[in-house]
Amino acid sequence: MNEAALLATRRAAAEISIEDFTAAMERIVAGLEKKNRVLNPRERTIVAYHEMGHALVAAAIPGSDPVHKISIIPRGIGALGYTLQRPTEVVESILETEGLSKKNIALYIFHQANLRIVEAVASRLELESSRIYGNIERYGNTTAAAVPISLSEAIIEGRVRESDLIMLASFGSGYTWADILLRWLDPDQNQD
Repeated sequence: MNEAALLATRRAAAEISIEDFTAAMERIVAGLEKKNRVLNPRERTIVAYHEMGHALVAAAIPGSDPVHKISIIPRGIGALGYTLQRPTEVVESILETEGLSKKNIALYIFHQANLRIVEAVASRLELESSRIYGNIERYGNTTAAAVPISLSEAIIEGRVRESDLIMLASFGSGYTWADILLRWLDPDQNQD
């Protein structure tokens, strides 16, 4: 929200637009544009093919989030381009495919890379904070371990009960998102 407000202020707008939120999300996830990092034509071609590969994989996987944007503008440290998918669309797509509503999900656990991203996703999905588990304020960004650590803690804290539906969402290289919907079965009660 703060980043979107800054962008709106810089263009002297009276309101924060969806474009401000989109640009803010890109800046948070992908980093600032590196305008001084110029790619030569061969590098641009390689990056374009690489990012197109991410988009084709996303298009080929049933229920995958649609690609929102592909860029070959260098951002952050080491990212020469990116393919952006929106996490809220992934969650909504899985729910639609499974014939469920957001209220059917007992707990949502999102990748803990950045608290603002988690808050933005929760806000766009209109989720109550009591149904979201997070731990970034305790550990920071634990990268690939974020979702399993959060799930483990939620189980230990009693936030996950037998037969609960849990939505796990994470992102990785190429700035692509993946979600999984699971039903928790207590291993102590299901030993057959």
